[in-house]
Amino acid sequence: MRINFVNLRYLIVAALFFSGCKTAVKQQEDKIYSRHLQRHVELTIINTPMPDEKSNMNLLLFNDGNDLQNTGAKEIIDSLYGINLLQPLVLVGIHSNEKDELGLSEITYAGNTGSKAAKYNRFVINELYPFIKKKTGVRKFRSVVICGYSLGGISAFDIAWENADKIDKAGIFSVNLDYARQNPAGIADSVNIVLQKIKSSKKRPKLQYWFYAGEDGDSSIFKNSQALIGIIGQKNTGTAADIKFLPVKGGSNNMSAWRQHFAAFLLWAFGN
Repeated sequence: MRINFVNLRYLIVAALFFSGCKTAVKQQEDKIYSRHLQRHVELTIINTPMPDEKSNMNLLLFNDGNDLQNTGAKEIIDSLYGINLLQPLVLVGIHSNEKDELGLSEITYAGNTGSKAAKYNRFVINELYPFIKKKTGVRKFRSVVICGYSLGGISAFDIAWENADKIDKAGIFSVNLDYARQNPAGIADSVNIVLQKIKSSKKRPKLQYWFYAGEDGDSSIFKNSQALIGIIGQKNTGTAADIKFLPVKGGSNNMSAWRQHFAAFLLWAFGN
């Protein structure tokens, strides 16, 4: 779906306040025990009605399920689906442990951040994904998308990059790539490990990406997002149309901004 972001702002406002567009979108809480993470993982699940043909259902994995309520996800999905702008969708918000579980797999950052990122990757693909398919009765989703904010965005990118056979698109919101790696001596170095990993990777996954970066405050978020997009382009893994970059001059990089632009992301990923 091609999106005109100038007009989209007014479209979203109309959708959110359109009084007659309420639908049967449901929200429920669930949990799954993960052998990889050795804990019960809480899930917040938001879904539109199941279509007659189950293979038309889409899946969105949301790394920052703990903050899902702050995005207004249910209300936005309800409004967009109610005026027929959104395809059938099940969103699964994963209540992750941000410090331990989100980040770049196989890398531990300074301060032990991301020490379980590889295990989280395996949890999402080997445990959660089959669980959702069984719970919904969908053998194959029309599309599978993963998204996240900050460290959750790094995780979303990494999981998609490593599992392009199962994931089609990644939403990367305000991703801060300036995390130092902790070397064997326990000393943090200054290598930008995310950019380094992707640049040296032999993988060329066929994916689509949606990036948001506010240009206010931490300018490194904007600059590093640009750098990562440049590396993806150099890999020649797709066309320019496969990458949507939404830089917002004066925009912030917080959950309030995520809420403001979440509808635009949904329409990019699942718009009719």
